[in-house]
Amino acid sequence: MANTGGRVVDAAAYEHQTTVGKVNSMKQSPADDSLVLFMGSHGVNWYTEDCGSTIKAFNSGKVLNEIHLHPTERAWALAATYVKDKGQIGIQKELYVTQDLGESFKFIQDHIYDIQWGYTKAARKNEKVVDHYIKSQMSKDNIKSRVFYTHKDSKTQRTFPYDTQINLHKLDFFDEQQKVLSGGNHIDISEQFMYVSKAIDKHHIQVWVSHYLKGFDTFQ
Repeated sequence: MANTGGRVVDAAAYEHQTTVGKVNSMKQSPADDSLVLFMGSHGVNWYTEDCGSTIKAFNSGKVLNEIHLHPTERAWALAATYVKDKGQIGIQKELYVTQDLGESFKFIQDHIYDIQWGYTKAARKNEKVVDHYIKSQMSKDNIKSRVFYTHKDSKTQRTFPYDTQINLHKLDFFDEQQKVLSGGNHIDISEQFMYVSKAIDKHHIQVWVSHYLKGFDTFQ
């Protein structure tokens, strides 16, 4: 593992960033069937837009261990680097966003655990209904920029399997952050619903749910 400013990137390839490595998995863009992402074994990734005739790098020199392509915007993606603080148990992530297929990245937050886009194809089909609910918060053109992630505000050691100090946050416009559910540890999303595991203590959780017609904004 390699030391990077007091942190350790938990990826074998960080020590060999020039190593091409192997393709571990492939992801087809939900926004464009012709766009396919190749996830590399060393955190170095590629994509093709023409069935493999042309392969381009998707990392801008960064080690990226996790990538979430946007449901409807083909050039947008959330990306994470896995890091480990000295003495830390388990992995946390540094979160980035790109809006140009990996040509450039904006840093969002560190000490992240779960990441999800707060937008689905179902939301796009019913955009007028969604926009009616959240028009006081966001413009119609920016509903799709919503991101959800779980984050621990303090830098203390994470408890397992659940941590009451990890909270669910939302991010709008890739800039405006807000805590939306205290104790929110894990995120699971479908086309219509988002489910969040809320820690009651280190051994017990409640499952909270939100609906896309409300911008995944209200949990119960």
